[in-house]
Amino acid sequence: MRINEYQNCTRKGQTSIMLIVLVVVIFFVIGIFLLVSSIKPVNNEYYNLYAHNLLLSVLRSNTGYGGYCDTYSATISCAYMTSYRKCGGVECSNLSAEIVPQLIERLIKPSMDYCMIIEPENGTFGSQIVYGPRCDVVMGKKSVWTANEKILQYGANLNIRMTIAET
Repeated sequence: MRINEYQNCTRKGQTSIMLIVLVVVIFFVIGIFLLVSSIKPVNNEYYNLYAHNLLLSVLRSNTGYGGYCDTYSATISCAYMTSYRKCGGVECSNLSAEIVPQLIERLIKPSMDYCMIIEPENGTFGSQIVYGPRCDVVMGKKSVWTANEKILQYGANLNIRMTIAET
């Protein structure tokens, strides 16, 4: 009878060890899963789409001024082509420099910086207009995402390039 008791005791010990090993393996697998799921990959397609949609949202938004400055794209175009014109008693160039950065700051994610450059398509007149509090920092980043659009108003084509980067 003693041999039988010894074998039962040994089997119970083996079962306990197997159960402990199984629990350790389950915790190890759960830990690996949580570690892998917490790693945040840089999704370039997402940020390219975000930059493009941000730029389109800014350009298509209504300013509430009407006339030459009814949308932000019209205000930018007015600021570049006919900066002397007035919207709401303010010159287009001053109005654009005030409201465009305010709208971008309101729309962009807090963890992002931006730089918006407006220049003529063929470079025949004027220089570029730049909006962004830290364009030098944004352009110096390793990972940047850029969106390009054109404004076709008032007889001139303006290229608008918005570059965003994480802070």
